[in-house]
Amino acid sequence: MWIAVVFELNNLDNASSFNLLQTAALTGKISKEDFVRECILLEIGSVEDAVELLDQHVDRQVLKQSTMYRKYLSFVTQKSTKGKIINTGAKHRKYYESMFEQLSNPK
Repeated sequence: MWIAVVFELNNLDNASSFNLLQTAALTGKISKEDFVRECILLEIGSVEDAVELLDQHVDRQVLKQSTMYRKYLSFVTQKSTKGKIINTGAKHRKYYESMFEQLSNPK
């Protein structure tokens, strides 16, 4: 669980970028596809940063016991994963598509 905290703390570094993307969606200055892609790329960077930070500061044997760490490590070591997540109906893609819809069509 604490590994997810490391990821989310890294994700906080992206707050201003996420805010800019949300503002662009609100004002119609970004397409849905671009919004989704850019948000996912920010998330990917956070995963990569989290893995790097964990590798530097936590014993690898401890990390290997974590399912979440193994998932993150697999994500950053498989080159095809980034394209797969960006180009398919993955959970993150659906999340950001929904967010875009809410931002671009406020009620």
